[in-house]
Amino acid sequence: MRWRRLCRKNAKRLLLLAFIALSTLSIHSTLYVMGSTQRTITGTSPPSSGPWYITDTTIVENEDLIINGSIRIESGGALILKNSTLRMNLGSDGEYDINVGPNGNLTIRDSKIVSFTGYHFQIDVEAYAVFYMENGHIEDIGYSSNYGLEIRTNNAKIVRSIFNNTKNCILIYGNNVSIEDTIIDSTSNYGIRMEYGQNITLKNITIYCMGYGIYANSALNSVIEGCNITATSDAINLYFSSNITITNCKMWRNGVYIYGKHMTARHNIVNNTVNDKPLIYITDQSNIIIENQEYGQVILTNVDNATIRNITVKKTNYAIELINTNSSDVYSNGFEDNYVHMWILFSYYNKIHNNNISELTRITTAIKQYFSGSNEFYENYMDTYYGLYTYRSNTNNIHDNDINASTGIHLSYSNLNDIHNNNMYCGTCIDIQYSNATKIWDNRIEVQADGDYGVSLYQSLNTTIIRNEIIGGTGIKMEKSNNSVIRDNNITQAATYGIQITQSENNIIYNNSFINNKINAYDDTDKNQYNHTTVGNYWDDYNGTDNNNDGIGDQPYYIDNDSIDYYPLFYPSYMYDDGDNDGLQEWEENQHGTDPHDNDTDDDDLSDGDEILNGTDPLDNDTDDDGLDDGDEILNGTDPLDNDTDDDGLDDGD
Repeated sequence: MRWRRLCRKNAKRLLLLAFIALSTLSIHSTLYVMGSTQRTITGTSPPSSGPWYITDTTIVENEDLIINGSIRIESGGALILKNSTLRMNLGSDGEYDINVGPNGNLTIRDSKIVSFTGYHFQIDVEAYAVFYMENGHIEDIGYSSNYGLEIRTNNAKIVRSIFNNTKNCILIYGNNVSIEDTIIDSTSNYGIRMEYGQNITLKNITIYCMGYGIYANSALNSVIEGCNITATSDAINLYFSSNITITNCKMWRNGVYIYGKHMTARHNIVNNTVNDKPLIYITDQSNIIIENQEYGQVILTNVDNATIRNITVKKTNYAIELINTNSSDVYSNGFEDNYVHMWILFSYYNKIHNNNISELTRITTAIKQYFSGSNEFYENYMDTYYGLYTYRSNTNNIHDNDINASTGIHLSYSNLNDIHNNNMYCGTCIDIQYSNATKIWDNRIEVQADGDYGVSLYQSLNTTIIRNEIIGGTGIKMEKSNNSVIRDNNITQAATYGIQITQSENNIIYNNSFINNKINAYDDTDKNQYNHTTVGNYWDDYNGTDNNNDGIGDQPYYIDNDSIDYYPLFYPSYMYDDGDNDGLQEWEENQHGTDPHDNDTDDDDLSDGDEILNGTDPLDNDTDDDGLDDGDEILNGTDPLDNDTDDDGLDDGD
C-alpha cells in the first residue's frame, strides 16, 4: 500500500512538473503535440524562429506546429502536409507569410494552416509553382488589400476544402485552375477573384462573402457550376470577361453583374436562381417578350426590339440589365429594394416608362446608364436614394417622371440631354457635371434640405434652364460653368441663395422671379449678365420705382457692385405673360382689372388690349352708352367714345 501511495504521489509530482514546464515555454518555440499516431518531419524541420527555407522535399505528417517566421518554398523545394496543422505565430497582420516560388510545391492533404494569434497572413503561389489542396482547411488569410491565397501558377487544384475567416480570400492569375466542393467564408471584398485567367473551373463551391462572391476580370472560357453564393455585393461579377458558363447556381441577396460589350457581354448563363427566383439571361436575339412573372434577375445582352413588361424583381443587385441592347421597351414593371433597379450599358433607342421603382430597406439607384444614348425615360415613379444616374451618355430625353430621391437626376460627361416636365422632391434634384448643352425646362423642383440644390452645374457649358418652379435649398448653383441661359424660372423659399454663381462667366440670367429667398443672388465675378435687352429679373427685395408705368424698375438692382440688373422687373416675371393673347401682359390686366384668362372681359367683341389701345373701357361693353357695343362701333365705323358720332342729335345706337 505504501509503495502504491508513493507511486501515486510521485506521479502527481511528475505531472505538476510537466505542467509547469509546458506553461513556461515561450510561444515562440516549436511545439510538438503528442498523439497516438506516428509524428514525422522528413526533410527540413522548421527553425525555432525566423524564416523556414525549404529547398528539398519536406513531408510533415501528423504534426501540430507553431511557426515563428515566414515559410519560403524555393525552386526545387516541396512542402507536403499530411494530417498536420501549421499555426502561424504572428504579432501583426502580414508579419509572416508563405511563399511558393517558381518550381516550388505546396501540397496540403487533410491538413490545416491557421493563425496562432488571430492575425492574418498571406499565401503566395508564384508562376510555375505547384499548388494542390485536398481536404484542407485554411483560416485567417488576407489582410488590408492583400489577398489571402494568390495563385499565379497554372493547373492549381483545390478540392473538398474549407477557407474560414478570410479577407480577399482567393486571387487567381493562372490558367486551368480548378476549385471544387469547397467552402469559402470571406469577411470582406472578394471570395474568389479571377484576373485574366482562362479555363478556370469553379464547381460546387459554397461562398459566404461580405463583398463579391466571384469576380472575373477579363477572364475567358471558364465555368462556374453548381455554386451556392451569398454575397453583399455581386454574387458573380463579369467585367470584360468572355464566354463564361454559369449553370445550376443558387445566388442569395444578389445575382450576376455584367460589364462588357459584344464579345465581352456574351456568356452561357442557364438554369440559375437569385433569391429562389429564376434568373433570365438572353443574348444575341431579337423580338423577344418577357412578361407577367416575378424574376430573380433579367439580363439582356446583344438584343434588339425586346419587350419587358409587367414583371417584378426584388432585393437583388441589378434587377434588369440592358447591355448592348437597342430599340427595346421596358414598361409597367415593379422594382423593389434592388441595389440598381435598371442597368443600361452601351444601349440606344430604348424606352423606359411607367415603371414603379422603390426602396424600403437599403440605399438604391433607380436607373443607371453608362455609355448609352438616345434613350427615353418617362412617366416612371422613382422613390429611391438616387433617381437617374447617367455617365457618358448623350441625347437622352428625360420627362414626366415623378422622382423622390436624395439625388434626382445626375449627368456627368453627358451632352445634349433634355430634362423636362418632371416632378421632383429631392436633395439635389438635378446635378450636372462636366456636361454640355443640357436643356432643363418646365420641371417642378422642390429641394428637401437647406444645404441641397435645385439645379447644380459644375464645369458645364451651354446649359439652358427655363420655366422651372424651384423651391427651397439653393435654387440654382453654378460653379465653373459658362455660356448658359437662365430665364423664366420662379425661384422661391431658398434657404441660402436663389442663385449662387462662382467662377462662371458669360451667363445670361433674365425674366426670372426671385421671391422669399434668404439671399436672392450671389455672384463672385463681373462676367455675367442679368438682363437681356430691356428685360431683367424680378427681385422681391427691390425697392426702386416705376414712374413711367412700363413694368420696368427705374433704378438698377445691385447684387453687388459689379453684378447688376439694369432693367429689374417691377412685377413677378409670370405677370409679363399674355396668357389670353389679348395684347395685355398680366400685370397690365391687374392694373386695368381685366380677366387675364379672357381676352374680351366685357364680351363686346373687342379684345382687352384693343380697348386699352382705343381708349375704351375694357370692363364696359358700351363705353359711350349709345346702345352699341364697342366692337360693333369699330366694325361700323362709329366712335365708341362718342354716343353721337355725326352730331345729328341721335345716339349711334338709334
